[in-house]
Amino acid sequence: MKRLILLCLFILLPQATFAQQPTLEEAQPAAGLGLADSLLAQGRFGDAQRLASRALEKEPENLHALRILAKVALGTGELEQAETRIDQLLELDPEVPDHHALQGMLALFQNHTEQSIQSLNKAIQLGRAYQADFQQGYYANTLVLAYHKADRAEEALQHCLHFLEEYPEEIHLYLTASRLYREAGNHEGALQVALDGLERQPEFPNLYASVALAEAALGNEDRSEEAYRKLLQLDPELGRELRATLDGVKPDSAEYQLRVD
Repeated sequence: MKRLILLCLFILLPQATFAQQPTLEEAQPAAGLGLADSLLAQGRFGDAQRLASRALEKEPENLHALRILAKVALGTGELEQAETRIDQLLELDPEVPDHHALQGMLALFQNHTEQSIQSLNKAIQLGRAYQADFQQGYYANTLVLAYHKADRAEEALQHCLHFLEEYPEEIHLYLTASRLYREAGNHEGALQVALDGLERQPEFPNLYASVALAEAALGNEDRSEEAYRKLLQLDPELGRELRATLDGVKPDSAEYQLRVD
């Protein structure tokens, strides 16, 4: 149940629009980093790595290139390489929130949950001064997951609800909160927070899965089926996964998913 499971971990990418990107062959080392960001967002890790490595050859302390290489290593599961790159980033500039966020994500996948919590808190603290809310929201959602993975469920939910007030546009916080409410057996809370999220983004498919699961747990089969049908229209693959869970074929269990967004 890879995409249904409502707890997502993000590789943090700069959100930029590149009006006209050079081709891989045309890209100069420095200019190619914008293209590398775009390729990374498309999941083209090898191409992104090639451009970032080219820039790093020319400028060994280029933070942008090092961040891309760290994200590529995380995305491909090369955790030792990711750790090397993240250590370099923190040594070169420990005041950049992304560097601590990447360290927190790495620690999460290494099952070093307390280190993850510490690093992600540091990222949020540093980011408050100048970071955009959407980026802070990414950090916040990942921090909630770290508390969850550390078996600190009450704290995870408390932090999630707090962050929802602070970053109400971060849609994945609604998804995570619904998941946490469901795990706590509070299906009314799970339903309400999912509906709140859908008020903000009515076409966000995963929240229909949250609604369907909560309504089913509350015994509202007709409403559950209505949410399932809406999900099936928006995302047929996710709808099929939800169907298997509603039918008891697959468990409603949490997974941690590294995702380029």
